[in-house]
Amino acid sequence: MFELYQLRHFVKVVECRTLSAAAEDLHITQPALSRSIRNLEAVLNVPLFDRGKNKIELNENGKLAYRLAKRLLAEAEKMQSSIEASDSRRRTIALGSCAPSPLFGDRFAALLAECFPSAAISTAIIPADRLPSKLRDGEFRFIIYPFPLADRDLYCQPFMKERLFVLIDKKHSLAKAGEGIHFDSLKGRSILLMPLPGYWNDLIRSRIPDAHFVSQTNISDYNEVMRSSSLISFTSDIVMASTSVPGNKTVLPILDPEAELYYSCICLRSDRSLFSSFFSALKTMQIRID
Repeated sequence: MFELYQLRHFVKVVECRTLSAAAEDLHITQPALSRSIRNLEAVLNVPLFDRGKNKIELNENGKLAYRLAKRLLAEAEKMQSSIEASDSRRRTIALGSCAPSPLFGDRFAALLAECFPSAAISTAIIPADRLPSKLRDGEFRFIIYPFPLADRDLYCQPFMKERLFVLIDKKHSLAKAGEGIHFDSLKGRSILLMPLPGYWNDLIRSRIPDAHFVSQTNISDYNEVMRSSSLISFTSDIVMASTSVPGNKTVLPILDPEAELYYSCICLRSDRSLFSSFFSALKTMQIRID
């Protein structure tokens, strides 16, 4: 039986048109390449080239062999890629989240590492609407979604609430809004957005489309502008649990119902038994902010 390297040698000779050019591309000697081609012909029991003085030309056998060899090599590469990807998925726990807050302080990733000590943990924050398809395609083993998903092919466990608040300068007229304000009250205002991807920024932009949004490229610049300016900005109960609110700011809750999320951790239902220890640990993990 022929070897894959022999097919690669043969295809390279056909595409380079000469043994010398093919040998140079393959980084082997011309005599070694010539032996490889003759060994392939011996295994196939047919000549693949018509040989003349200082020249070889592909014959009809060779033309068929070239088409089949290309197909076989492509399938071999596909096989290798699929197996490597499958092995990587088994050794890596990839987590996709709709927001940074569930990953805040690495508590969620730490729990994954505790439950799967031999696996590498990777996390990514992407738009919520792309998460389910990436879970089904195998790019993620878990996703964190802003609400439960009703799908019989998915296992969904709610585990964490987050409430959105607004930070307003105490001298601002909205600072006296009482128990809280609605998104509509912020129409046309200048608003400072956190330089982080995630569900909240997307929600804010969609609910206040006519606001004037100011963005910063990093969190340190954002914090400086937030503390020193009169721009309206946003925070959450999770963020405030570990960071202080500037003394010149009033904190008010956003009263719209969509300003409270109940994050769910979701996996394929077929993976539920595999990750049962993780979901049991997640039930006891105190990351809900009351």
